[in-house]
Amino acid sequence: MKQLRMGQEITAMTVHGKVFTGKVTGLNDHTVVLCNEDSLERVVVSEKELQKQGWTWKKPNRKGSLSVRG
Repeated sequence: MKQLRMGQEITAMTVHGKVFTGKVTGLNDHTVVLCNEDSLERVVVSEKELQKQGWTWKKPNRKGSLSVRG
């Protein structure tokens, strides 16, 4: 399994079935938020979809999420 990190750029299928390329801006227990800075679009990718591609990530050790602070 490959380790997914904040700020990493990946391509994955969103929860709505659209293929999307963007940077990781949020990691929750079961989802990852991707953002495309060119279009300012943000999407959610499920844990199951990322596991199919061989990705894993460190889960937050508290309730909530890891995210980029602006």
